[in-house]
Amino acid sequence: MSEVEIQERRILVVDDDVVILTIVKSVLEKTGFTVAVASNGQEGLDTARVFQPQLVVSDIRMPKMGGLQLCTELRKEPHFEDIPFIFMTAYSENIEPTRSLTNATDEILLKPIDPEELKTIATQIVGPAQK
Repeated sequence: MSEVEIQERRILVVDDDVVILTIVKSVLEKTGFTVAVASNGQEGLDTARVFQPQLVVSDIRMPKMGGLQLCTELRKEPHFEDIPFIFMTAYSENIEPTRSLTNATDEILLKPIDPEELKTIATQIVGPAQK
């Protein structure tokens, strides 16, 4: 791949748990992605508008605005109408109801997150990161 074809792969991570936020950010950065973080859905929405991510990794349950509402609000904007999401949840009972509210291309991961699974899915969605 030539240098011209290599482009920055931007991922926004949104979670109110600072430990999860730090771990997910670290895993993705070590894989070569450029990562921005937010601690709730509203902050995630504001950050996305500036950062212009190609993928959002978001917790489902958060204060101020949860991950599903973040997804809905972000996809109302023309630039983000097809943005993919990876939703994270600590509650297995959230998986099927969440799946019914999201696009078929969205992923749902159960916490604790498997770093290898996260890297694989992120790479499949946005392509290989810069090394």
